[in-house]
Amino acid sequence: MKISLILLTFLSFWIVRDLFRPEFFQSHDALYHVVRLDQFHQALTSGQFPVRWAPTLLNGLGYPLFIVNYHLPYYLAEAFHLIGLSLFDSIKAVLVFSLVASALTSFWLFYSWTKTPLAATLGSVFYILAPYRLANIFERGALGEAVAYIFVPLVFLGLDQLKHHRVKLLILALSGLVLSHTVVLLSFAPVFLIYTLIFIKPKLKPLVISGLITFSLTAFQMFPVFFERHYLKFDA
Repeated sequence: MKISLILLTFLSFWIVRDLFRPEFFQSHDALYHVVRLDQFHQALTSGQFPVRWAPTLLNGLGYPLFIVNYHLPYYLAEAFHLIGLSLFDSIKAVLVFSLVASALTSFWLFYSWTKTPLAATLGSVFYILAPYRLANIFERGALGEAVAYIFVPLVFLGLDQLKHHRVKLLILALSGLVLSHTVVLLSFAPVFLIYTLIFIKPKLKPLVISGLITFSLTAFQMFPVFFERHYLKFDA
């Protein structure tokens, strides 16, 4: 099992080896994330928590960007930036971290299902080599979606633990998914529901508890999306 984890870690780093080059890579959105991280850093270090306002966008007027933008990927990038990485390298570091971490979380899931290291390793390889995953990183530069796929396997693991009336992992996984990219959560919601109904069949109480605590933990991001979004003009 340890050998499998080491091999998956090395494979993940090998897949994203081009991100270790000194120059920044071209993609659809990655450069925008650098700008947003700069704004996030300015806001956070000036005392905003949670971050809501991008202070110098729109020619210095500022803009409430983070009312409608996901948060967790920028907190991760901010951690890398605070330990000395540049804004550009911090974005690349989160993309690298997302692939490595998702390899490990998917191995955990597949091993819990199969109890076989080889099967779990192969499942993880397919998970991290899926063309859509690689396109998210190298072509789209989709920071939030890349981070969200760390948590998808953890949601399944959390659902499995409902059989034993344990909800902590499910709450953590759902919260991470919401704070990383809510569209990914919505995309997988039918799959989660079908899996729960067919394989888990939990009692209602742990599901309600998980939902309420998850909503409480993510309310700082979700409340503005529901109640303040109509004040913004961003898709007209």
